[in-house]
Amino acid sequence: MMAFQDEAKFRKNRELELKHGRICMAATIGMIVPDLFGRFDGYLSPSQGLKFADIPSTIDAIYKVPVEGWLQIFAVAGALEAKNQAFPMDYGWPAFTGNVGKLQDPERTKKLLAEINNGRLAMVAMAAIVAQNGATGQSLVEQFTTGNLNPFVGGYAEQEMTGDRVALRAKSELSVSLPWAPVPEGLSNKPFGEYVGDVGFDPLGFARNKRLLPWYREAELAHGRVCMLAVLGYTVQTSGAKWEPFITRYPTDSSDPLKAATQVPIIGWLQILVVIALSELWRYENVISKY
Repeated sequence: MMAFQDEAKFRKNRELELKHGRICMAATIGMIVPDLFGRFDGYLSPSQGLKFADIPSTIDAIYKVPVEGWLQIFAVAGALEAKNQAFPMDYGWPAFTGNVGKLQDPERTKKLLAEINNGRLAMVAMAAIVAQNGATGQSLVEQFTTGNLNPFVGGYAEQEMTGDRVALRAKSELSVSLPWAPVPEGLSNKPFGEYVGDVGFDPLGFARNKRLLPWYREAELAHGRVCMLAVLGYTVQTSGAKWEPFITRYPTDSSDPLKAATQVPIIGWLQILVVIALSELWRYENVISKY
């Protein structure tokens, strides 16, 4: 990161990273703890009859909190920001107790590194929680308690009683490979069905042409086999194994397989093409022509 900015900008960005990490750590706790341990008793806004118990642990809480509540939150955040101008990256130890400058290196560096790592994890976690909440309409704890752990199904799933358990069943089948998308036309979405490995992946819509679909499968297999051999030959050559000088009387370079390809004589490439052509003719007569 330092390669693209000067030290002053880097320090500013580091302060912003810490700030966002701290916010996300607090927000992640706020999205989980109330559902696990309960909410405060009493009213959040007595004038509006709004209790703490009425505030959900989801992004819908943003719209539940009255304007006066948000003003108080902004006031506290502003006070912390003013303090941060005087003592950047130092909230004291223990935090918010006023003991600024108490921690010294190497203990300070160790705890700062832990805070950075935990803040980064919290930012990723908060992004995932909000995304899942937006897709399912449930809080994280609600998803776990109902077994609705697939965010792409939960948005339009229905509960179905099976004995003493509650199962979630999607109303429409989704692709195995792309769980947010429907199964492409022409595919069965069954990995062990007619086409082994069919996981409902066809973003370009080739499977719509059922007449050519078997040929596409053969082409896929042929390219896969060629690439497997190519990767094997590439790695074997770079490991030092080689057959020269049997392929040609001229020296070849096994340390660079791409360069070695240019050193194979024309007669060698003709032999390779003949072998490929014969194998393709056999495959056409015995496999492709059967469709």
